[in-house]
Amino acid sequence: MSSFLVYKDYAVKHINNYQEKIDFYLEIMEIEQEWLINSQLDNGSLPFRPLSNNKADIIPYFSTISAMSLLHNRTNDYSNQVIKYVKWMLGRLNTKDEDYFDVDGTMSNFHVELINNKLVEIPFKYDSVDSYTALFIALVDKVYINTNNSDFLLKNETNIIRVIHALLSTRNSNGLSYVSVGNKTQYTMDNVEVNYGLKSSVNLINNLMKVSTNKDELNDLRIQLESWLVENTKAIETYLWSSETNKFHVALDTKDQVIEFKSWDIFYPDAIAQLYPVVFGYIEPSSPKAKELYQLFNEEYDWEEFNFRNTGDFHWTVVVYIAALMQDTQKVEQYLKYYSKNLIYSHPYPIYNAEVAWIINTCETMIEFYEKEMNQVDPFKIFH
Repeated sequence: MSSFLVYKDYAVKHINNYQEKIDFYLEIMEIEQEWLINSQLDNGSLPFRPLSNNKADIIPYFSTISAMSLLHNRTNDYSNQVIKYVKWMLGRLNTKDEDYFDVDGTMSNFHVELINNKLVEIPFKYDSVDSYTALFIALVDKVYINTNNSDFLLKNETNIIRVIHALLSTRNSNGLSYVSVGNKTQYTMDNVEVNYGLKSSVNLINNLMKVSTNKDELNDLRIQLESWLVENTKAIETYLWSSETNKFHVALDTKDQVIEFKSWDIFYPDAIAQLYPVVFGYIEPSSPKAKELYQLFNEEYDWEEFNFRNTGDFHWTVVVYIAALMQDTQKVEQYLKYYSKNLIYSHPYPIYNAEVAWIINTCETMIEFYEKEMNQVDPFKIFH
C-alpha cells in the first residue's frame, strides 16, 4: 500500500472522529444559545432565569457573561440581540444621585414584572461595581470586534465612558480593585475580571479614538487605563498570590489584611478562586502554575461526575469551561454527556443564564480545539 493511502486512511479516521466531536459540541451550543435568546425579554434584558409567574430578576454581571456567549456565531448570528441588551443596560446606568455611593455610571440589579403586557422594572442594589463594569466593557469591546459597527460606538460613546469611569472608581492605591466605594474588599476573583476588563477597555478606547472627535478625553482615559493595567497585573501577583503556599489568597479585606486560602474543600470562594485566573487569562492554561492548581482541584473534586455540589448549590459550570481551557478533553466530554442527557432540555433550577453561558463557551473552546487537531492531521484540507 502506498504511503499516500496509508496517510489517507489515518487522516480520514481521525478527521471523522474530530468531526463527530465537533458536531456533539455544536449541537449543545445551538440548544443553549437558543435557550438564552428565548429567555431575552422585549426590553432587551437577559434575565437570570426566564419569566416565571410573569416575574424575573436581572443581574447585569450574569447577563453580561450570557451576552458574551451569544457572540460565538457558529450557527446563528445573535449580534443584534446582544446589542439590544447592551443598549438596554446603557440606558439604565445610575447617575451620581441615584447611586448608593455617589458614583456615576454604575449598574443596578432589577426585578422585572410583566403587568398588563408591560414590563415594570424595579432596581435594587448591585453586588459589585468592579466586576459588573469590567465585564460589561469587555462585552462592548467584543461587540465592536464582531460587528465593526462604528455607529454603535459613537452613538453610545458618552455612556460607555461613564461605565469606564465607574470602573476607575474602584481603583485602590495598591493597584488592586475593590468591590465598590462602599466595600473596599479586594477579591482575587474580581481582580482577574478587572484585569481582563482593563485590557478590553484599552482596546475599546483605541477603537473609539479612530472614529470619535473626543480624542483628548479618550486619550486621558487610555493613559489611566494602561497605567492601572500595569499596576493591577503586578498587584495581583504581589498581594493576592502566596509564594509560600503556591495558592491565591481569597482577598484582601477592607484594611488590606490577607484573607487566606483555607482549604480545598471550601469550594467557594477558596477553591474556585484558584482557577478563576485561568478563566480570564491572567495566567495561561499551559503555565506550570495553572497546571498545578488544576491538578490539586481535581484531586479534591470529581466535578465531571456532577457530585461535587452540595444540595441546593449552583452547578458552577465555569469549571467545565476551565477544563476545556486546560484541554482536559475526557472530563469535558464526560461532563457534557451527562449535562446533555439530564439537564439541557428542561434547564431546571438552579441552572441560570451565566451557567448556560459557560456551557456555550466550553463548546466553542472544544470546537476550536478539534478544528486545530483536524488541521494538524490534514493541513492542506485534502480530506475535510
